[in-house]
Amino acid sequence: MEKPELIENSEKIVGLLARLHAASFTQGSLNLRNIVVQPGPLTLPREERSLDEPSFRILDFGRGSCPGVNCTIERFAIRVEGERRGAISLLGFDTKDYGRVDSCIYGSLK
Repeated sequence: MEKPELIENSEKIVGLLARLHAASFTQGSLNLRNIVVQPGPLTLPREERSLDEPSFRILDFGRGSCPGVNCTIERFAIRVEGERRGAISLLGFDTKDYGRVDSCIYGSLK
């Protein structure tokens, strides 16, 4: 996926990451090659989907973590914060714009 397309849809992608974290998982190596775009929305039958409303998937959980399985709760919290900071950088958010990122993250969990 090209970076301009990611930045254009950054709030959707941050929302995916937030839901992943809320389910007690980290991806472990968030970067461009681990985010794919597909026609959406996924609520429509396949033949009615288009890239006008893209859907995204996060792939490759080989370095991921889950508390109680392969890390402690404390280590998980550190990894979540690391992924949050990584997403800010990868998706072109201004590092001063944590409020916008947090609203993307927490707004997507409602």
